[in-house]
Amino acid sequence: MGIPVRSDLRQTSLSTILRHLYSERRSGILHVSRHTIQKRVHLREGAIIFADNGDAESTPSRERAQEIMFSLFTWTSGDVVFEDWETNISEALAFESLTAELILEATRAIDDDEILGRLLGTQESIFACTQTTELPLFKMRLSPAESSVLTFARQRKQFQRWDLPRVSGELPLMRALNTLVSVGLLEIREKVELPEPEPPPMPEPPMQQPAPPPAQVVSSTPEPAAPTSAAEETWSPAPVPDAQIPAPAAPAPWSPDPVQFPDGAASLTPEPHGTASPPARDDVEKLLDAYENKRARETGRHLPPQHPAPTPTPPNPPMHNPAVDEPQFQTMSGAPSPVANEPQPPQVYEPTPPPAGPDETPLPTTSLPPPSPVQQPAAPKVRLSERLGALMPKGKGRVIAASVALGLAALVAVWLVWGGDSGSEPDPVVSASTKEPPPEPPPEPAPPPDEPEDTSEFLEADLFYRANVAFGEEDYEQAKIELEALLGLKPEFKAAELLLDKVNLELEPPEPEPAPKPKPKRRPKRKTARKPPPPPSVEPTGPDPAELFAEAQLAFGQGDIETAEAKLEELRALDPSYAQAAELVAELAHARWLAKLPLSYSAKHDHKFGSCDGVITLNADGIGFTSESHSWSWPFAQLARTERRDSKQLRIVTTRKKKFNFDLRDPIQLVDWSKFLNLAN
Repeated sequence: MGIPVRSDLRQTSLSTILRHLYSERRSGILHVSRHTIQKRVHLREGAIIFADNGDAESTPSRERAQEIMFSLFTWTSGDVVFEDWETNISEALAFESLTAELILEATRAIDDDEILGRLLGTQESIFACTQTTELPLFKMRLSPAESSVLTFARQRKQFQRWDLPRVSGELPLMRALNTLVSVGLLEIREKVELPEPEPPPMPEPPMQQPAPPPAQVVSSTPEPAAPTSAAEETWSPAPVPDAQIPAPAAPAPWSPDPVQFPDGAASLTPEPHGTASPPARDDVEKLLDAYENKRARETGRHLPPQHPAPTPTPPNPPMHNPAVDEPQFQTMSGAPSPVANEPQPPQVYEPTPPPAGPDETPLPTTSLPPPSPVQQPAAPKVRLSERLGALMPKGKGRVIAASVALGLAALVAVWLVWGGDSGSEPDPVVSASTKEPPPEPPPEPAPPPDEPEDTSEFLEADLFYRANVAFGEEDYEQAKIELEALLGLKPEFKAAELLLDKVNLELEPPEPEPAPKPKPKRRPKRKTARKPPPPPSVEPTGPDPAELFAEAQLAFGQGDIETAEAKLEELRALDPSYAQAAELVAELAHARWLAKLPLSYSAKHDHKFGSCDGVITLNADGIGFTSESHSWSWPFAQLARTERRDSKQLRIVTTRKKKFNFDLRDPIQLVDWSKFLNLAN
């Protein structure tokens, strides 16, 4: 089944289309288009002669045409349409290289691994050797990498790309594999396409500037007193060097005391943990990622996915307790804010009303009425760091938030390094004692033993290929060795027999027949006895020899060859030494040979690219050859020289200096060839 006139480069490669057109010897223009780009390849009897981009204004040149031709082999998509047309490209612009050489050079110039991946597919694509190729084998000169890949492929029925030995890297291997596929020595049995590239990601929008801090809420309760100097010293963060990480301390017990908020915090809108993006959280995430990567590199294990934490319950609205002399600050987890202790891990806040003491009045649990629109506008949501800054004295909120985040990151990192590498990690919900061990997978069945592959057909193809290469390089001794080994494996290989005849003809040209040696003259012996007297002459009583000769000539002139031969037989029986009888016998033999004309022989005509089978005829007025592709007739006036090298080799040279070589399947006998030459002369 041939390639259709219309094709797509996603389905069929350009090299496959060109090889198909070469095998059919088609002339025309191959239009290749992709989007708005259009290029053309001109073919003459299947051979590539020129390439252009369809621009009539540009000056054509052979160098520019070669660049366009090479660029087409890098296309992995596009539409291809072939148009039968007689091209008018001049010989000065036509390519000098043959089609096989052009395809070799164009595919070897591809050095983009993405293009090669589109042409060859993934590592799972299956390749195999082809039995034959449309391009002439003896015109190809493979590189060492291509020869090694072809030798490897001929030892297997099929293979994948990861089976090939990687001596010089992946890219040279892909280039050699693509070259062999393009010239038709290998084929892709099953191609696994690469996934389509994903579109580029959209650029992220710029981060919004943090909202300004909300206005303080006007409250009817008196403001708490400012913290003392001792409290300021307690809240001052201690400097921690970059290369040192503070040692973790035992976590403090959770305190059920209520959170005391200062005035002005009632306007803050409570939000779930993690929705805000304080500046310290970016630093914490970077530290966590760094320690996680370090732990994964050292242990080779990754943390299991964490269970989602329950959504924290929003705390009660802030209330002011006038019984407290100094404000007490607590974290979002309900524990006291660290003053001299190390940072604590986060916990879910669960507010519990404090018990009423003997001298204390229990705080009301109802929230304050919302402020009126006139007295206080609605405050927007702010970041967590700004909320902490609103709760702390002026200028201390951001510093304290950063200190808490740094301590939290240090604690998590130390836990990952010291406690995260244990043999079994406890489940955050179910203890390890309650977990059941996972069931063991059933044992896999043993794979069946590999059957030995039959590589005889690939060995025969390899021997025939090497013999062709050696014959093209004029190494006839090596070609003879390869062909004799091939015929020992497969005696009915007709192509190998024909090639072996050519090799033997080149190794042992026919020698001219030596001239007969003159016999030495012997001296006559002296006769001692006298000769007997001659017998008396007896007059013949039968027909006269002259009359028989005249009758034979008359029959020959009338075309009755049989009667003429019968009269000559009678004449030679009466007088064997009749002078004119020998000439008439030769003329009769020549006439009988002319009656057998034309003589027909099955022959194969060698083209410049390929060959064709037909019948060659020896006629009374010349030589003719007829096949599916040709029908020639050369009269004797147009024949300059005819050579019969042996019984199966014929060479014809015309007066126009055109040479035609024929391999005869039926041998020409020497007697017939001599008579034909006499007829031509």
